Amino acid sequence: MPYDNVKELMEAVDRDIELDKMTEFGDYLKELRRAKKLTLRKFCAKVGVDPGNQSKIERGLQNPPMGDKLMFYARALDLKEGTEEWGRFRDLAYLCAKKIPPDMRECVTELLSAINEIRIEKIEERKESK
Repeated sequence: MPYDNVKELMEAVDRDIELDKMTEFGDYLKELRRAKKLTLRKFCAKVGVDPGNQSKIERGLQNPPMGDKLMFYARALDLKEGTEEWGRFRDLAYLCAKKIPPDMRECVTELLSAINEIRIEKIEERKESK
């Protein structure tokens, strides 16, 4: 759905963002793992990680893997790059780690510039109304 202005876009983003993304990523990872009928230990053996640390990721107590390790997780879960499932998996991981996915950095930079322009306009409007 296209937005007429940045304010509408930001309002839509505010409605959609959930605060507890770390747990949401962990829950999604666990859901995908279980759908593949992989126990925690089997999954850990497949990706070469410690079950204790993996459990922390799934419970939202530890940040998810990033970069190549995240791709390795995705492959272990049979997620195909470019699919909706892969996109959700990757985006939740980055959001949980408070990082911007590499392919979104330019968009975010442009969005932040637009937000700054709106702030400046509002400040100038307030000055004029006084």
